[in-house]
Amino acid sequence: MSTQPSRSLSNWLLDALPFEDYERLLPDLEPVSFSLGEVVYESGAQLGHAYFPTTAQVSLLYTMLDGATAEMD
Repeated sequence: MSTQPSRSLSNWLLDALPFEDYERLLPDLEPVSFSLGEVVYESGAQLGHAYFPTTAQVSLLYTMLDGATAEMD
């Protein structure tokens, strides 16, 4: 029987981490909120943060050479 506390963060990646790895990341995790349609990352920009969505769906918007766009979830 495990003596480690159960955690459910609603993010499968964080929930799947071994307890020791999660504990090491915990001081750097903080909740953030985004508005609908807000851009999290622009192509070519430097990535400054990693996001672990818990109550949202994030999609990738791809612009093709002809200007058409496709959204991927």
